[in-house]
Amino acid sequence: FHGGAARETWRLRATTDDGARWLVLRRDPVSSLIDTSRAAEFHILARAHSAGLPVPEPLHLDAAGSDLGAPGFLMREVGGGRAASPFEPDPYGEAAASTGEALFRTLGRLHALVPDAADRAALPVQDAGNRLRHWK
Repeated sequence: FHGGAARETWRLRATTDDGARWLVLRRDPVSSLIDTSRAAEFHILARAHSAGLPVPEPLHLDAAGSDLGAPGFLMREVGGGRAASPFEPDPYGEAAASTGEALFRTLGRLHALVPDAADRAALPVQDAGNRLRHWK
């Protein structure tokens, strides 16, 4: 997939005894300028999914990279969407207003989640001053 270029993102079709389904693999590349945790990303997706937010369902975390060849995770594909290209003059067309409203409504729901003990244990604590200095 294009978008999210700091990580490898692959679409794959998995076949099990229950049938076939499309999954998405997100894993660390060999090198990257951005250092983030697949375990933290997986936790956030799981928390958001369990709260009913429109995010893919995370299925399998491989924090060490022993199953997937690099640290990463598998999640269910959310069908029907696409990442807009920055080169499209009007990528959302008539759906722009409703898409924007849904985006900000969902962001509001995400930010309204109150961190619990599992969140505090799984997510890195970041000092805002140090992060600003880093990106400056």
